[in-house]
Amino acid sequence: MRRSLLAALMAISMPWAARAEALPQLPPLKSVPLVLAIEAGRTALDACAARGSPVTVEIVDLNGLAKVVLSADGARTSSFEYDRRKAYTVLHKGMSSRDFGRSLGRLPAHPSPFEGDPNLIQYAGALPIMRGPVMIGVISVSGPTGEDDDEACARAGLDRIAARLATAAAALRPAGVAARPGPT
Repeated sequence: MRRSLLAALMAISMPWAARAEALPQLPPLKSVPLVLAIEAGRTALDACAARGSPVTVEIVDLNGLAKVVLSADGARTSSFEYDRRKAYTVLHKGMSSRDFGRSLGRLPAHPSPFEGDPNLIQYAGALPIMRGPVMIGVISVSGPTGEDDDEACARAGLDRIAARLATAAAALRPAGVAARPGPT
């Protein structure tokens, strides 16, 4: 019995293990450095705490994998799912979750999945993390006090690290390789 249970658990987990190995490794220039992800997440969490909003903050990479997940004491359990879907929306639509929601126009009371994708969501609170013109990740915030607070807290976290994203890119560039000039 014990062996068959172990075999069943291994069989169930194998597709997930294969998926994780199949995801491409992100080059350092297209990834949020962990130290900055932690700082942005903590800043967003603290900004919402100051507003009296116990939130969950998630920072994901371009593969949609969580780099950082922080949840305040008292955060709602549903905030994890909203965070995930907000981040998914930013990754798949290339715009903030608020901008995606606005692009949909007026919605019925119970909208069906957008574009046939049940993971897309129209609520504000997730912003792309950019290094120059390139998206390198997403910061997503979800809490009980509403979309405007969620987005303001995400913006606080993003603003905290924005200037250092370019510095981090320079530190990751191979020695002797100059930065490409940006558009003029």
